[in-house]
Order: sequence, then structure tokens, then C-alpha cells
Amino acid sequence: MNKKLLTFFVLILLSLNVIADYFEDAEQAYISGDYSTAFILLKKPAEQGCAWAQNNLGWLYHQGLGVTQDYKQAVYWYEKSAEQGDAKSQSNLGGDVLLWTRCHSGLY
Repeated sequence: MNKKLLTFFVLILLSLNVIADYFEDAEQAYISGDYSTAFILLKKPAEQGCAWAQNNLGWLYHQGLGVTQDYKQAVYWYEKSAEQGDAKSQSNLGGDVLLWTRCHSGLY
């Protein structure tokens, strides 16, 4: 195997471990009730397009955990994630049609 290709694969594996640790930290913060830290850890990957982070950020906004409750932001992040095929986000939007309708009709 080419040495450059091997180095490439090693770097990918190392970066995947860092990403996994990052999400594990966000999940642990949420489980322990440190919602502000969970929010901080999820914000950047959500902004960079990570569907899992977007859904969880939407949940924090929806429930007002670690942030001021904001239904518009919740729907915004759920939609971003759902557009990528995330089933949980699709369920969150579909299960709360009233939330989605009110946000898109200007009631929130």
C-alpha cells in the first residue's frame, strides 16, 4: 500500500475518534443536566451541517434547555436536520405539527 494512502487513512481514523469524543462530550453534558455546555458543544457542528447536532440543538431550543425556549429556532434546526434525512428530526417536526404550523404562520 502506498505510504501516502496509509497516512491518509490513519489521519481519517484519528479525526473520526476526535469527532466521536466531541459528540460523546455533548451527550454526557446533556445526560448530566449541563444543558448550556451541551448547547455550546452542539452549536458549531450544527452550523457546519451535522444532522445529529442540528436535531439535538433543535431539541434544546424546543424544550428551553440551556437556552431560552425558542420555537422558531427549534423548527429551524429540526428542518435543517430533516432535510438531510434525519428520522428523529422528521419525527419531531411531524409529531408537533402545531409547532411547525405556528412558526410558519408567524404566531411565534
